[in-house]
Amino acid sequence: MENENKKTEFALSDPDLLYREYWMEDEPYQRYSDFKQRILGLDDDVPPGERYTFIKRTRLVILLGTLICLVTNFIYFIKYFVDGTNVPIDVAGLATMFITSLLVFIYALLNKRYESKTVRVVQDVYYLLTGVAVTMLIVAANIEKNPMSISMCYLFIFFVAPPFDLVDTIFAGGLVFLSGLLPAFLPGKETFPLIQHLIIRFAIIIGMFFVRDFLRKQAKDESRLLSLNNVFVKLAYVDIMTSSINSKGLQAYKSYLEDNFEGSPCGILMYDIDNFKSYNDSYSHMAGDRCLARASKAAIRAIKKYDTYLFRYGGEEFVVVRPNVTEEEMVEMGLDILKAIRDENISRDDIDGVDRVSVSIGVSVSMLEKEIAYEPMKKSDDQLYIGKNNGKNCVVAGGKIYRLE
Repeated sequence: MENENKKTEFALSDPDLLYREYWMEDEPYQRYSDFKQRILGLDDDVPPGERYTFIKRTRLVILLGTLICLVTNFIYFIKYFVDGTNVPIDVAGLATMFITSLLVFIYALLNKRYESKTVRVVQDVYYLLTGVAVTMLIVAANIEKNPMSISMCYLFIFFVAPPFDLVDTIFAGGLVFLSGLLPAFLPGKETFPLIQHLIIRFAIIIGMFFVRDFLRKQAKDESRLLSLNNVFVKLAYVDIMTSSINSKGLQAYKSYLEDNFEGSPCGILMYDIDNFKSYNDSYSHMAGDRCLARASKAAIRAIKKYDTYLFRYGGEEFVVVRPNVTEEEMVEMGLDILKAIRDENISRDDIDGVDRVSVSIGVSVSMLEKEIAYEPMKKSDDQLYIGKNNGKNCVVAGGKIYRLE
């Protein structure tokens, strides 16, 4: 019970998890996911996490920062050789920043797997080498007795694009602090303004933690918004009670077929629960809802191998549509549905001689044309009522009745 309560509490904080865990079982969820991607053209069924969103946002800052570093280092490389500066540590710092920025720029430009561990490692290494380069450039400026140093320009990237993880942010903050402290103990220390640098470093570190918290909150809100959007899409196209696709989804699927299979044979299968009113009257409407849910989930499992979808047409009526199919293939699928619902063994004793729930199925195959979009539905409905008037619990196609052995 305690584990179940924890599961519920966790799910309530995640709309997408709530929908999947409590409103849809695995098989219906897989079919819906396939429908969403193939028919609706909507990707990313699983909403991105907070880390993904955070790093995707800061990636643009990293790209801009490394690009600025490349340009400024290239300019200072030229200046270094023109001026004839004789401080090797200066060119070492410039080279470190240039090579590191170039590699990180290429990586950030090409990599799209924002949640991978490699992204975290690359960012940590980049900040480590940036801290080393900044320290070398400050030492070089001290030796040259030049109060102007471009090293401070590189630290802005720590401020604007802090790491996602707290331990990494602390690590980056330590690098910023050391880059302002170590030059006081290295060559040229007599001209190094330690207090000024430490004040600037503390401001950068405080700002880095502030920006990190702000960006994480934004990433969390965006991730939750995407999760809610996923739920809204499900609510728009899924019949929650039966886990089948709803009539709005059926219209979207018909449009998809018309755009891609016009002029091809299209099979339509329609079924409903036999004597469903009697079942409702005898066992209650709540029991009727459970009956519909169990029957539809059994049908969804049965048609999975045919790579198609179950649609709730209305009340206890359900529809399956398949392009490029023969009448014999549609009858075979109908018999599979008939057997799956029979094997679900939903018991009843409200009808004499009937001990379990059954369905009647009507099948028709017509050429798919936009002008007569509803005519094939009527043909299947006519076949369905032939079955209703001839003992039910059967599949009817072309006026011929098929039953399970």
